[in-house]
Amino acid sequence: MTEYTELKPLLDACRAENCDGPREFRKAVEALFDVCTAETISALIAENERLQESHEQICTNYNQSATHPKSEANR
Repeated sequence: MTEYTELKPLLDACRAENCDGPREFRKAVEALFDVCTAETISALIAENERLQESHEQICTNYNQSATHPKSEANR
């Protein structure tokens, strides 16, 4: 998993409850947009898709093993 640790505090700063007014909110959003490039967003989407595929494969494998338990002789 790729680390995007700098995005979390920038995103939190953009929440209305964390801003004292419109100027602070605007600065927070601009700081987030400075870091959040098209490449960053593409990488996050690609990572999410890979994780979703892995999750689906794990669920499929689990469901197959659950419906076809090993016999006592195979254990």
